[in-house]
Amino acid sequence: MKKIIFLALALLILAPAACNVQAATAVSSSKAGVKKVKVVKKFNNIAELKKFLTPLSYSSNYGYSRGAIMDTAVQSWSAPTAAMPSGAVAKTADYSSTNIQVAGVDESDIVKTDGDYIYALSRNNLQIIKARPAGQARVVTTIQFKNYPQDMYISDGKLVVFGNDYSIGDMPYAKTWIRRYGYTYVKIFDIANPAMPKLVRDLSFEGNYSDSRVSGGYLYFLTNYSSGQWLADGILPKAVDGGKIVSYGKTFPNVYYFDIPYRGASFTVLAAVSLKDNARPIKRDVYLMPDNQNLYVSANNFYLTYTKYFNEDDFLIRVTRNVLQPYLSPEENDRIAKISAIDGAILNDEEKLHKIDLVLQNYLLGLDDAKRTELSKKIEDLATVQFKAQVDDLEKTVIQKIAYSGDTFTYQGSVEVRGSLLNQFSMDEDNGYFRVATTKNRNWSSFATAEDNVSYSNVYILDKDLNPTGALEKLAKGERIYSARFMQGRAYLVTFQQVDPLFVIDVSNPVKPAVLGQLKVPGFSTYLHPYDEKTIIGFGRQTATTDKGQVVTKGLKISLFDVSDVANPKEKSTVELGGQGSDSPALYDHKAFMLAKSKNRLVIPVYLTKVGGTWGDYQDSGAAVFAIDSQKITQLGLISHHRPGATPYDWTSRNDNFYGDTVKRALYIEENLYTISDNYVKINNFSSLKDLKVVDLNLTNSDFNIINR
Repeated sequence: MKKIIFLALALLILAPAACNVQAATAVSSSKAGVKKVKVVKKFNNIAELKKFLTPLSYSSNYGYSRGAIMDTAVQSWSAPTAAMPSGAVAKTADYSSTNIQVAGVDESDIVKTDGDYIYALSRNNLQIIKARPAGQARVVTTIQFKNYPQDMYISDGKLVVFGNDYSIGDMPYAKTWIRRYGYTYVKIFDIANPAMPKLVRDLSFEGNYSDSRVSGGYLYFLTNYSSGQWLADGILPKAVDGGKIVSYGKTFPNVYYFDIPYRGASFTVLAAVSLKDNARPIKRDVYLMPDNQNLYVSANNFYLTYTKYFNEDDFLIRVTRNVLQPYLSPEENDRIAKISAIDGAILNDEEKLHKIDLVLQNYLLGLDDAKRTELSKKIEDLATVQFKAQVDDLEKTVIQKIAYSGDTFTYQGSVEVRGSLLNQFSMDEDNGYFRVATTKNRNWSSFATAEDNVSYSNVYILDKDLNPTGALEKLAKGERIYSARFMQGRAYLVTFQQVDPLFVIDVSNPVKPAVLGQLKVPGFSTYLHPYDEKTIIGFGRQTATTDKGQVVTKGLKISLFDVSDVANPKEKSTVELGGQGSDSPALYDHKAFMLAKSKNRLVIPVYLTKVGGTWGDYQDSGAAVFAIDSQKITQLGLISHHRPGATPYDWTSRNDNFYGDTVKRALYIEENLYTISDNYVKINNFSSLKDLKVVDLNLTNSDFNIINR
């Protein structure tokens, strides 16, 4: 029997090939590729939620007893009161902050500063370092966590630290729980005296950390928890505050869903925690949807997104049913009708579809070879035609908009757009309009022709109600987006296949976006950063073409793009660093990129290999420091934390390995540059790069240690 092979769709990272930039063929439309999603629904009570989830769940209690939840609180602790450290200096306003996307909406990071102290996560420790004056810099506090801290904030005199909580199952109050794992802790410290922090709130959220922001005195915290595990210990994910279960409120909480088939749906919980009032209850809303992937947060709205993929298995079953139905016996058609009519609480849509497929496949198996071949050909022909009609919609990004103010959330609506998102910088909100850049990626479907299997990029503009107002589609055919940035009424996109096309797109008119210009240069930028209204910084990789026409990546590349003439953008200055295999955390994490424009300096942590050497042949690593203005970028030096002669294979000279000396972040306070690794904080003069001080983070030299938190 001829078999139709199902090929799963996947996002393809394009292999280098011939460049085919076709910006001129972009289609301008106000509605293409945008579809409003069904109206959101809300459960009225726990019974409705349970009924909805029953066909989705594949877990069971398997003899576990539920038991009563104990209210025993965790023993609280606080640091002893103490006076502020002597020799305090006047506060400075001249220091760097975390590189964020939206002004006033802070993002978490592994290093923060308030201008006087540096807060640095190092392995299982959070260390607070007195930073000024440089000659007196030292660790004043070490907080040691049982569970690895992931990220943190400092805001309103509070230090917020969070990470995966693997210890909650050991707590007395959790002994009777069935679901004792898969929690995220959030610990909030009062740092009025940074040398003596006090734990003022100890929280745990059931679920995996997804994302967070701090704005207006609130921590907004997102977690995902699989709905397939709801049968144990009740349905909704728990939250624990000071050892006590946090109620969702006197009435049934806001639990939103869409009346559509779910695969792998999770409870996405959006929580608001006051950083000004420790006694204010946590506010949580719950959304039943696939795990959110990228988050954009404006001053007033959250945009939660996930990618929805075309399911070729289901598509082919439906096509097969369409073709075979006239040939089936009355008994077989009756069986299919009965399967379709089964209550959704017993079989969900996916289960029904695959039971119907068993009927169809059994019919095909009972045919002779000639008839089976004939019908298989009809199935394949119809599938090819129907696939062609939806080839542009094989992957879509679903966007949920949620307004926020304090601890109040208001669901605004949902929309899906063609293609998938690269990261948070693919989204932006301006004057009530939401702009998004997507890539329609290649796919490996058995029904796709060479023409169908071409990637391209899109830009969509939506109004405050998520209605489409303008769009550009099918930009840069054969390529995908490597970086995006919306600023100054424009969208800047970098796509890549062989050379680096920088597209400048006018999005100031939400009804009629337009490509203003493009620039093709070797390499590609994975991050774009504004320098001023006429200049953009691009950071990424250099590329080269071999004798055989293949494109290979080389070292790191920083470009200064002049966009003053939008029709003719120019690359007016570049710096290349290292050879093949060179790397930098700033390629993937914008928070590792530190621009000090007022001081004409740019600092980026780098790992460099030898130019002309074999791939990955190590040369040096550290914080690369550059002089930068609107005309030129020049490397000034490399601040390394490694011992002379150290290599990635040197495991002998410390208790930890080479990578503990690898610079992760850089910041400045007044005239000094601070570079941070797991092992050291190194201080240099920002102008001369002269060494001033090294603080060893491995020494027990702090005034106060808080252990086993």
